[in-house]
Amino acid sequence: MGQVMTIDGWKALFILTFRAPEAAARAVLGLGLSRVELLLSLTLMTVLNAIVFFVFFQISKTQIAASGIFLPAYQSPTVYAVLTGGMSVLTVVALLWSGRSMGGRGTLDGFLAVITWLQVLRLAVQSLVLMLLFVMPTVAGMLAIFGNLWGIWILINFVKVAHAFDNIGRAAAVLIMAVMVGLFGLTLIVALIGGAARIGGAS
Repeated sequence: MGQVMTIDGWKALFILTFRAPEAAARAVLGLGLSRVELLLSLTLMTVLNAIVFFVFFQISKTQIAASGIFLPAYQSPTVYAVLTGGMSVLTVVALLWSGRSMGGRGTLDGFLAVITWLQVLRLAVQSLVLMLLFVMPTVAGMLAIFGNLWGIWILINFVKVAHAFDNIGRAAAVLIMAVMVGLFGLTLIVALIGGAARIGGAS
């Protein structure tokens, strides 16, 4: 079992992640959560993120659906959850494998903790963007862009700590390798879901 944190503790960790990502990474990795706890937490975050994304899509679909920005599969919360859940697991494996190939010392549980915590941050940012859409849509769009960019910086720092690298450049290289693997994996996942949908529609 991992450490039990109070609400104030989680808030402090949230703020620390944005202000000092490396220190936050050490804190996350030091929680000592079991693999079962991590997998359950990642599943919960995947479902919650899918719900928030679906609400966002329903609100914005008149402006963006016709433009083809989102794949048809992303219009279903269930399929979106499967896609993002699969991509989360794939990201864990890709970051672990890529880092190990470059001399990293990361662990499976460590990267499960990293990706799970980043999904928590994603949920918080997406929820805030969703609320701002009703009152300040321009600010909401700017926050979404900033959140994505800052999220990349946070992830690079987390990879650096998780693999015990001595410089940020190796962590960035690992992320680039993992993205390439992830894009290939996403293509396969979408193809499989599309094939299953066609088979289901034909039956």
